[in-house]
Amino acid sequence: MHIYQLHVMCLDQLRKFERSNGLIATPLIVSTPAKYGPGDVYQLSVLMSDRIDRAAELLGAAELPKDVRPAKKKSPTDVYTQVVPVLVRLLALNNTTKVTPSEVFSQVVRARQDAQAIISSVAQANSARPARRRHLQAKAFGMSADGKHLELDQSTKRTPAEAFDACIAVRRTINEIWSLKKVKVLPLPIRKSGEKILPGDVFLQTQMIIAELNLLKLVTKTTTATPPTDVTTDRTPAQVRAEALWSDYILQALLEELRDSVSLSVAI
Repeated sequence: MHIYQLHVMCLDQLRKFERSNGLIATPLIVSTPAKYGPGDVYQLSVLMSDRIDRAAELLGAAELPKDVRPAKKKSPTDVYTQVVPVLVRLLALNNTTKVTPSEVFSQVVRARQDAQAIISSVAQANSARPARRRHLQAKAFGMSADGKHLELDQSTKRTPAEAFDACIAVRRTINEIWSLKKVKVLPLPIRKSGEKILPGDVFLQTQMIIAELNLLKLVTKTTTATPPTDVTTDRTPAQVRAEALWSDYILQALLEELRDSVSLSVAI
């Protein structure tokens, strides 16, 4: 699923490149609640390779290498190490040599919208508990049961490292949910003291979050797909951090709800 999501982002950049050069764009593909396997990822790999070749041909680029080298004993992590450079190169084709906070913001908003869709789906399942349903619906919009709003400081200057940490907090909460469901979790990256974090590092974390949330949709019976990317400008790391904290706030409420459900089942 994580590699599938990265392919989706590559295709998103490829669409942008095709449109800017007057070519017929690759069909829009977004992640949906599904358990994608290697075959699904392979289909996107083939599509991406074919479309890049086609674009090169139409634009008169030098002939691209056609050899396909067999590989054995490769893991999704191995594929990850190949897909990230492809994404970087596609960004470069769109004149993006450095990922900006605005581009990261566009992605973290998608993650927050996915989290809202999940908590709303769980809320609707609580039709027999109207108070609980209202509580969960309020959490989706950053409100507590007593009507207080989640305070998100977007004016204080923040760094990409702080936005990165907020994204890791989201992934940590998701891992807690998976542990509750007895599902194997992915290890989280550890940021070393003084390590320089760039917006591109945060960007990759947003893609991991979107992938995890689509898997989480399966167990919560949420049917909505991840919304397409909306282009934003003039965004800051503080705003990225705020969106991630909002997502974590929502997922913390989901974690609490799932813990209550487990406790109720044990009691019964």
